[in-house]
Amino acid sequence: MDSSIVECLPLIGCEGDQSETNCIQRIEQSIVETFAEQGFDSVRYTSVQIVVKDDLIVPSFSINLSTFPPEWDKLYEDKEYAVIDPVYWMLVNQENSQRVNFGSWHDIEQAALEDLEKYSLKEDAKSKSGRLIVYEGYEQHGLNSGLYIILADEEGRTIIHLASKMPHEELAQRLNDTYWKKILGMIIHINYAIEGTRNCSFCDKHLRIAGGETVVINPQQIEILKCYLDNPKATAKSVAEKVFVSESTINYHLKEIRKKFSMPETSGLALAQFAHKHRLL
Repeated sequence: MDSSIVECLPLIGCEGDQSETNCIQRIEQSIVETFAEQGFDSVRYTSVQIVVKDDLIVPSFSINLSTFPPEWDKLYEDKEYAVIDPVYWMLVNQENSQRVNFGSWHDIEQAALEDLEKYSLKEDAKSKSGRLIVYEGYEQHGLNSGLYIILADEEGRTIIHLASKMPHEELAQRLNDTYWKKILGMIIHINYAIEGTRNCSFCDKHLRIAGGETVVINPQQIEILKCYLDNPKATAKSVAEKVFVSESTINYHLKEIRKKFSMPETSGLALAQFAHKHRLL
């Protein structure tokens, strides 16, 4: 295990008092610095929730941390590359019992090319424009090689992308068992540290939805959402009574949270569950 990341990350997450208000920022910075030492210029840590509704897969994404070029992050979200990325489809099809899945961008790109041979020419062109344009876009933004790691647990699934300017041939020379053990050890430790911030009331918790600005919910909104999380049958009236404000104040905050989460017409409980899954509560 790289000693720098062990020294930088809190072993039990953030303590939750006023002295830890910058805890998340400290964790994020240590993540960026640690992977930079391994030759990775950009890191993206994305939480994904999968809901099946009317036999359709409805994904929920949040970019918890990204140092990818901002213009690429925006393109990745606005063009919906996130849901045509082969790594995403690996996550969707991953068995629930499979806790960790990993590999290189080059390997998954080659697998996508091999899959194309199974389709007709018309479907081939459509599939290529969808599945491989993601990797072409990476290269156009100076990211020539990379790794992906998928983590799965009861709370949801996480995709970590590590990108580098080095040619994929150079990265491939490093990818032996010892190297992968080192990378995965770092990832697991990072995930543990971030999970440890879940109950921190004072931490500056970062959440970026659809590649946008950092989402921040204030202490009163956190308190309101926790009420819904604690009591799934709660109403705006009952929550108002519990936190000693008016019902109209509760409805105002719910409206503001819906805007921040880009989730219009969503119940208080669903908002609370989303915030909890993305470690805001």
